[in-house]
Amino acid sequence: MRIYLAGLFPSRTRGAFTHNGKTINPVVSYPFDLESYHYLNSARDASSYYRLQARKKIFLDSGAFTMFTKGIKIELSEYADYIKTNADWIHVSSNLDEIGRGKEQESWDNQKTLERLGAKIQPVHHARDNDKWLLKYIAEGYDYIFLGGMVAEKTNYLHEWLDHVWGKYLTKKDGTARIKVHGFGITSTAVIRRYPWYSVDSTTWLNGGRFGEILLDLPAGDRRLTISRQSPRVKIPDMHYDTLPPITKKQLTDYFVSLGYDPELMRTSPDLCNSFNIQYFERMMKRPDPTFKVNQQAATLF
Repeated sequence: MRIYLAGLFPSRTRGAFTHNGKTINPVVSYPFDLESYHYLNSARDASSYYRLQARKKIFLDSGAFTMFTKGIKIELSEYADYIKTNADWIHVSSNLDEIGRGKEQESWDNQKTLERLGAKIQPVHHARDNDKWLLKYIAEGYDYIFLGGMVAEKTNYLHEWLDHVWGKYLTKKDGTARIKVHGFGITSTAVIRRYPWYSVDSTTWLNGGRFGEILLDLPAGDRRLTISRQSPRVKIPDMHYDTLPPITKKQLTDYFVSLGYDPELMRTSPDLCNSFNIQYFERMMKRPDPTFKVNQQAATLF
């Protein structure tokens, strides 16, 4: 499974740390980067950065969600031109999908228009879309389909819908995927590990800088923990590093050190917390890919 980190480009010069005497910048070295066309199109150095400095290809999101939430219009012809001009550093792109109930035909029309304009893009199917449109994309021969519209959905509905589409349309009898599927904006580890995604993207790594929150993969399971001294959670039992039992703090300190991190520095460095979270996702991608079968036991939400 590929886990794309959204928003790496704005943080490309930050987040470096020293491990065993070597400076490491996981923002640069992390292999899977998802960025929004809406933001990259206004960044003068995006092309030169990816083409000459980072020397890697990215997943280009059309920016449809930003367009929807901020009322911004994106021209199909301009989006198509951007994809074609920068094809050497864009390895996959999403359709400029229309978000909202009853917008399936508009999304389909945009898909076909962009293809006629020469843009190589993949279709997006939303949580509230009619199933027949997912079947239509599959019948059309698309072997990589993106699932979107999930960010605003409540947890119970999201799990019901994902169980439905994966169980009925997207998996074989052995629980493996029929086609490649990408999940937009997945922040729950349980959702990532429940279905056989080909790829997902997440901004959860940025919670280190935003909230001083780090992601832990421990023998007892994955969890989040706030470590920042400035966090309002500093007095909430079991949610902040300072409120943990002494023996647990000692175990975590040893764990941090084994990964090359000083917990005291992390408590005052948002960039170091982000770096820690990036390495969490690097380790997560090394786990065996999950399978999914209808009625399998649901995982506890992360």
